[in-house]
Amino acid sequence: MEGRAGEALYYIGPGDLCICRPEKGVSVLQYPLSHYHGITVVLSVDQAPRCLSCLLEDVNVEPETLLQKFCTGSVPYVARSTPSISHIFEELYTVPDSIRPGYLKVKILELMLFLSGIDLQTDEFSQRRFSRHQTSLAKGVSAYLSAHMEEKVTLEQLAEIFHVSRTQIKCAVKGVYGISVSNLIRVQKMQSAARLLAQSDRTILEIAGLHGYDNPSKFAGAFKAVTGMTPKDYRNAPTEPENFLI
Repeated sequence: MEGRAGEALYYIGPGDLCICRPEKGVSVLQYPLSHYHGITVVLSVDQAPRCLSCLLEDVNVEPETLLQKFCTGSVPYVARSTPSISHIFEELYTVPDSIRPGYLKVKILELMLFLSGIDLQTDEFSQRRFSRHQTSLAKGVSAYLSAHMEEKVTLEQLAEIFHVSRTQIKCAVKGVYGISVSNLIRVQKMQSAARLLAQSDRTILEIAGLHGYDNPSKFAGAFKAVTGMTPKDYRNAPTEPENFLI
């Protein structure tokens, strides 16, 4: 997902966490595959208790402090996917309806406690800003790959197409999307394949071929590595799995 805050661009990939203030004029510009699953948590600092330690003695969480920590500038704070972030959100997709309201409250408190402990100076959670050239290059590479799903595009081909070095492409893609070029290729193909599995009657073999795989076993392995499910299980799921963020 791509967003804009003033003249600044930011990018959110599968599993990433974005924190922003709506009144800052943040607007979403583009969903590359026109499809997105995610969770939005809205916190009203004015209405929330000033400190939540009254609920649990050792939970030192102050919403106003979090606001000042992450939302002082006009550009949203974006943290790349980590096991810690995934742990908080993955469980929200599968909680039973009977306990959902209370469970969500507990998980939101867990999220705020996690945010309170983030050190913004570490590389893992440092804010990332990119030049227009980097963002334009990364977007161009992503768009090209989306338009050529059936091909086996190499880094060398991309460098030749965009008239830059392989290193420039690798740095731009890694910086903007948080993953390597090879992973971007695989994730985009599997995201597209998942949509066809869920929304079309094409056979799994046909879908594999449309995404450059002439070996069904390799396609199944790549699909499971990205989604956690085999193509057959994904298609037979009662509803499109929500834990596969697109």
